[in-house]
Amino acid sequence: FIAENLSARHSEFAQRLQQLDNATLHAPAGLHAELRPYQLQGLAWMQGLAELDIGGLLADDMGLGKTLQAIALVSACRNGPSLVVCPKSLLGNWRSEFERFAPSIKVTVVSGSGREKALESMDANSVIITSYPLISRDLANYQKQDFELVLLDEASAIKNPDTEAAKALRSLKAKARFAITGTPLENGVRDLWSVMTFALPGYLGSRDNFKERFEQPIASSLASPAGQQAVARLRKLIRPWFLRRTKKQVLRDLPEKIEQVL
Repeated sequence: FIAENLSARHSEFAQRLQQLDNATLHAPAGLHAELRPYQLQGLAWMQGLAELDIGGLLADDMGLGKTLQAIALVSACRNGPSLVVCPKSLLGNWRSEFERFAPSIKVTVVSGSGREKALESMDANSVIITSYPLISRDLANYQKQDFELVLLDEASAIKNPDTEAAKALRSLKAKARFAITGTPLENGVRDLWSVMTFALPGYLGSRDNFKERFEQPIASSLASPAGQQAVARLRKLIRPWFLRRTKKQVLRDLPEKIEQVL
């Protein structure tokens, strides 16, 4: 039922995107950055999904500006608070990127002592940035809130669906959820199930059902007819909600390489 419902909504989503081209794509007001064509397309893709209360997986290559595209999405969707979850080492980077590209947005980093007081300051236009280890510790505070967006940076951090962070994040209430990672697959297709189950709850079925339909045939023999059919089915299922561009694909949109001899 969930798959059929999303397929029907994808038709509406596809029609919206067909009406867009590079001439009509533009960055949201208040964003202090000039987005490259592929970044504008990525923003339109995410915004179109968010407007339908659907999530997705942004899996662009490293260095193509996934963080900037995410900040642009937050700037375009300001009807409620947003939550960004990232590794602890990237908390400062996310705050500085918001200050640089979207200085009008109130940003609160929740880390260390005094976290409860910081969470009380959340309002409709704010962005909360926290780390994966703290999500489960502060879960009671987050479960009280209806988020406009929940964004997971380096989303492969929840590739194991049994971790406390993965369970906590799946329990949050949000209009749209987006996973952001350049490595959507590391160990096997179960990684993809865990990440996609956060972004689109229930879409890929239960864990046991997914294991039987996809994980086992692919792991047993990728070259066999059963394995190839499972891969084809899985690709067809996730294609509408999965966006990945490589550097080679968008090479013309990237600045010239700068070489320095030392």
